[in-house]
Amino acid sequence: RFEGFVFLFSYIQNKTTKKLEKAPHAKAVKKTQLKKFELRQNKMAEQEYETFEGTGETAEKTFPIRAGEVKKGMTVLLKGFPCKVIEVTTSKTGKHGHAKANITGLDIFTGKKYQDISPTSHNMVAPVVNNNNLTLTDISEEGYCTLMDDNGEIREDLKIPDENSPDKELGANIRAALDSGDKEVVVVITKAMDSEVITGFKLAAE
Repeated sequence: RFEGFVFLFSYIQNKTTKKLEKAPHAKAVKKTQLKKFELRQNKMAEQEYETFEGTGETAEKTFPIRAGEVKKGMTVLLKGFPCKVIEVTTSKTGKHGHAKANITGLDIFTGKKYQDISPTSHNMVAPVVNNNNLTLTDISEEGYCTLMDDNGEIREDLKIPDENSPDKELGANIRAALDSGDKEVVVVITKAMDSEVITGFKLAAE
C-alpha cells in the first residue's frame, strides 16, 4: 500500500509541475523564485560575514568594526597588519553597487603603508592595542633596553627603536634623554597581535 501511495503522489506532482510550466506566468514565477533565492543567499552571506568574532586566541586580540564606522586615527588590520588609519574615502561602484570604504593606514610597528577596500556595511577586524609604561634604566651595546615596572620586575627583551621605526628619531631621543641623567626616562610599550615595541617616551615628573 505504501509503495502505491508513493507512486500516486509522484504522478500527481509531475502532472502539476507540467501544468505550471505551461502556464503563461510560469517564467515570471521562476524568475521571482530565483530572485528571492538570491536575496536569501546574499543575506545569509552578509550575516555570516558581519557576525565574525574571531576564534580561539584571535578573538581575544581583535574585535569587529563596521568599515563605514572606521575613522582617521583608529587602528585596524589592513592586509593583516595593525595600522593606524591616516585616510578614509567612500565610493560607489556601478549603478547597483554598494558603498565601499577605501582605507589607508601605517603599520604601528614598522611605519609601512597599507591600503584596503571593504563594503561600508561589512565588518573589518581591529586589533586590541595596549600601552604600558616602564622605566628605562640602561641600554646595552646590542640595543636591548633594561626596563623596570612599578613592582621592580625587570625585562630586557625589547630593543630601542632604530631608523626603520615609524619615528626615525625616537631611538636617538631616548638615548639622549637617558644619557643626560636629568630625569627618569619612562618608555611607552605598545602591544598588539603578539608584538611589542617601544613607541614613545616621557620624562618622569620629579
